[in-house]
Amino acid sequence: MIHHAVLGSVERLIGMLLEHHEGNLPLWLALDQIVVASITDAQVAYAKSVVDQLVAAGYRAVADVRPERLARKVVDAREAGIPLLAAVGAREAVSDQITLRRREGTQEALTVAAAIAALRDAAFR
Repeated sequence: MIHHAVLGSVERLIGMLLEHHEGNLPLWLALDQIVVASITDAQVAYAKSVVDQLVAAGYRAVADVRPERLARKVVDAREAGIPLLAAVGAREAVSDQITLRRREGTQEALTVAAAIAALRDAAFR
């Protein structure tokens, strides 16, 4: 008996990847790679401009501009399996920076251009 199940083998591969990574896919494979979270309503426009820059650089970024606390946005991004969170507040908007938080909890402040360059580095993948 010959069995042709092209989609079945792809589904099994995706299932094994999800099981191996416990739902936390690597940056290059995640559906949404970066969430840009505004701290207050005053930074909504800046958060959207950061998302536009990241998307223009080829990354899958989304904005989280809900009127929630930053801690809630971090938890939601972690539960969604998004590898990186960029927090933008008043200090970041003035200095054209983002605070980039990785899944394991480490974070650093970078300019948007430096963050885009760092994301191309293999250390983030």
